[in-house]
Amino acid sequence: MNKKLISTALIINTLSFPLHAKTGLSDTSLDMSVDLYGVSVEETQIDAKVIGARIGMNGRYKVFESLDSFLEIGAYSETGSNNAQFIDEYAPNKGVSLRNAGIAWTPIRFFKLEAGALSQRRIKNPLLVGSSAFASAAEKIIIPFTQDHRLFIEAQQSIPNNQNLTERIGQVNKGSPQFLHNQAGIELDGNVLNAQASVGMWKYSELSSSVAYNSLFLGNSTNGGDSTSSRFTYDFEGLSAQGSLNYTHNETYGFQISGSYVYNDKAPEGRNKGHLFTLALGMHDQFFGIETFSNESDSSVAFYNSKSVGHNNKEGTSLFFKGKLKSKDLDYRIRWTEMKRLRSSLYQNDTSRIDFKITKAFNIL
Repeated sequence: MNKKLISTALIINTLSFPLHAKTGLSDTSLDMSVDLYGVSVEETQIDAKVIGARIGMNGRYKVFESLDSFLEIGAYSETGSNNAQFIDEYAPNKGVSLRNAGIAWTPIRFFKLEAGALSQRRIKNPLLVGSSAFASAAEKIIIPFTQDHRLFIEAQQSIPNNQNLTERIGQVNKGSPQFLHNQAGIELDGNVLNAQASVGMWKYSELSSSVAYNSLFLGNSTNGGDSTSSRFTYDFEGLSAQGSLNYTHNETYGFQISGSYVYNDKAPEGRNKGHLFTLALGMHDQFFGIETFSNESDSSVAFYNSKSVGHNNKEGTSLFFKGKLKSKDLDYRIRWTEMKRLRSSLYQNDTSRIDFKITKAFNIL
């Protein structure tokens, strides 16, 4: 791993740039959002019902012609009940979460360097990693072949420590874990049809015993019995892929298709793969969709991937409604999920989950 790039990411992450109104050399945007959300989870070892509210700020500031800064941060407060036997992942919480922050340097049109606390939703594969922000550096080469179509190659080096994950799951990361992700892909933009896809290689290393211990309750195979002696049974290094296709006809009706895949070359067959497929159909910005997924026990590190797909050792089906209420300028999403465990486990069982989220966005600058 390029330690120089990681050190640069950590240094830059301590910097901040003030937001100003537009001037001759500055280009500033600032948006605010208010979210109301909730989740209900029922499993043999978990019974949680949580309601929360969040106020978020999302801003960008052009420092120089080729240098931009960005920040996405939010304050949230939750209330409800949580009765968990092993891990308090759904316990009501309150605090401030840093979702994305850093700088983007574009010295030439075809190359971009980003550094800071970068959100991992950029990888677009919840089976591999969720949306948490990791201290990262990312380099991207863009190869346009038309005005709206391009190829790209991207490399990212990260330290996957995240305070929000620590507060949610109740442990403290130790040591200097590393996460590498390299991918190549294509992006096709258009007014009617949009598509993108990528294939990548990834690797986790230097993972701590506390991460291994907590991942045991989320589906991974481990050795050892506590947070100081636990070790993962298998290493984590492999392939990932994802893609999406969106079609809209005269802003009247359309469909959305997306999929993700993860493969761990270091785990045996039956424990090393995951897939997710989503199909949504809609009219007038109102969509109904279905999602199916399966993530085997050791396809990825359970502590870092998404709880929306049950982390690991789970398969399931979701039905969802999402859309926009234009008269009120509100976005909404309601999702119902049924999950089953793939392998027998003392720490997991079949799960029923219901989520909802309503968002109101405001443009400030």
